[in-house]
Amino acid sequence: MQSILIIAASGQGKTFFAKRKFVYQKPKVMVFDINNEYFTDMRNSDPKVKDIVNPRLPDYNPKVKQDRFRVISGSMPEFLTLVSRRSNFNVIIDEATTFFEGRVTSRGSSMEEKQDLRTLISRRKHSKNNFVLNFISIEDTPPFLLRTADKIVLFKTGDSESTFSGKSMFLKPYYMKLKDMPDHSFLIIPKL
Repeated sequence: MQSILIIAASGQGKTFFAKRKFVYQKPKVMVFDINNEYFTDMRNSDPKVKDIVNPRLPDYNPKVKQDRFRVISGSMPEFLTLVSRRSNFNVIIDEATTFFEGRVTSRGSSMEEKQDLRTLISRRKHSKNNFVLNFISIEDTPPFLLRTADKIVLFKTGDSESTFSGKSMFLKPYYMKLKDMPDHSFLIIPKL
């Protein structure tokens, strides 16, 4: 299973891309949806998904067995607990930048919670879960995630050329190429 990073400035299309590729096409999906964006029905705006029967993700309900749901509570530890108990899911953390400060820990979280996310991502092949994390900039993407990602979907970002160093240097040529492309363009970068 894969770890996929989607990196894009606000309004460039990262949520739309995640919905189209990882929500509408797969039967089992859970989304950490703090901005309430995964309930919208996109069938009218995207002809490629017009025949999807159930495009909206319902809220998580602990009393019901669900294969498609979203969590909008804002509690990353609770979401990670749900993830750890499931397999064969597409796990999407939308607006991951809100919860990560350049490392793999959510604000105010304990070392144990930090380890939970590292462990879940590292063991994705055993759980058969795909992880899709959305970030608004390269600078805000934790180095651990850049190192372990199987693919990076890069849109235009608000980063500057001085952003690139160390673990993110390999993204600079893609960033430069995107500067000359129209808005909403993206490049898919496989693991190097």
